[in-house]
Amino acid sequence: MNSQEKLYATLALGLYHRFRKDKCDNCNYNIGEYLEDPYAFEDFVALVMQKILGGRTEVTKKSGDGGIDIIHTTANEKLLVQVKCFAPSIKVDYKAIAILHSNMVKENVKAGYFVTTSDYNPKAIKYAEGTNIKLINGTELAEYWLEHKQSWLISREKKPFMERLFEEVDKWFKEFIGGFTLKNK
Repeated sequence: MNSQEKLYATLALGLYHRFRKDKCDNCNYNIGEYLEDPYAFEDFVALVMQKILGGRTEVTKKSGDGGIDIIHTTANEKLLVQVKCFAPSIKVDYKAIAILHSNMVKENVKAGYFVTTSDYNPKAIKYAEGTNIKLINGTELAEYWLEHKQSWLISREKKPFMERLFEEVDKWFKEFIGGFTLKNK
């Protein structure tokens, strides 16, 4: 592991400690002012996604969300997202991925993300293959957070900024003005 990978792994561990459900009462350090709950982790991931992918993110209700924590929409698509704030030693199992996949099928959504502070066990990785669910572990999340890593995008061509900008302006005009469109010439 090189120093950059170690940095991301350390940041992933920091994210876990910041957002974890069970707080450390016997720790030898005081980070109380920085501690948040796992629901704040959902907000954090939503902000990172919105910054990288654009569009809009909506964090779902705190309980009874059916396995969907974030709904991300852009001009062309809707994405479902599940997040888990797990200790590094706890790997996400395939069952959680299956719930996300089931919701994608039910809502006719073509892509989704599963984001964790931890990592995935081999069964989860195998299950996700071919489902168009992008698995993002804690180290990758730290990398996206710091560098706004563009490969977050699920198998799409990266469009130049101005092309994306004109598409969004065009969409706005279609929605709010009705029929009038701008063309990038």
